[in-house]
Amino acid sequence: MIVTFAEVCLTAGALALGSMVQGLAGFGLTIVALPIMSLILPMRTGTPLCVLSGLVCSLPLLLRLRKDFDWRKLAPLTLGNVFGVIIGTFALVYVPEGIIRMLMGAFIVFFSLLFLTVRLPVIPVNHWWGVLVGTAGAAVSAAFGGGGPIVTAWVALQGWKRDTVKTTLIAYFTISSGIVSTAHAFAGLIDAKVLLLLAASLVPIALGAAGGLTLYKCISTKQYTHFVFLFLIIMGIIMFAKGWGMAVH
Repeated sequence: MIVTFAEVCLTAGALALGSMVQGLAGFGLTIVALPIMSLILPMRTGTPLCVLSGLVCSLPLLLRLRKDFDWRKLAPLTLGNVFGVIIGTFALVYVPEGIIRMLMGAFIVFFSLLFLTVRLPVIPVNHWWGVLVGTAGAAVSAAFGGGGPIVTAWVALQGWKRDTVKTTLIAYFTISSGIVSTAHAFAGLIDAKVLLLLAASLVPIALGAAGGLTLYKCISTKQYTHFVFLFLIIMGIIMFAKGWGMAVH
């Protein structure tokens, strides 16, 4: 096992930026950090590392926002996790990395464009449809580490107040990250390198999350989110191109 200085620096910086977005918006650590980390780390290292980092980041955020927690809103999403994790972990282990990079890049670009260009209507429906949403989100999280946009889009349709939306998202991703990390561990994806890079990034993660919470209270979430998704479009295109190059060789 070799961990280079460049890997430590890039990983710490990516996770700091991702945790700041997570603190601001309630999701986004992986979808921000993984495209950056994939420039130097394989997906089978970056994905479990991002999921573990999301768990570390979300727990203190959830404690800070626990007064807005509503288990009835969270339960359907959580139930879908088990099925989704099985599907996604299988894909991460057995699908070629080039294909995973291409799918992840296309996934990031699609949802970034969706959030930037489409005004989603409020369509409250029976909350138990959230089981299917939780399954899809967990499958993408386990395979690509970025199931946040799927669950976020669902929650955005429900017309809940801002703090309830954020708390529900953080609670979901805390539970989901725990389940996905357990599956990754059983699949042998969490090795010494993943744990070492996580340990080296704990302080940047904490600082990023604290900064995100500060921004949440001070600036427009909409404006900041627009900047993040424009950045993600660029990173998604780079990831897709790199995956294409791996797939054709």
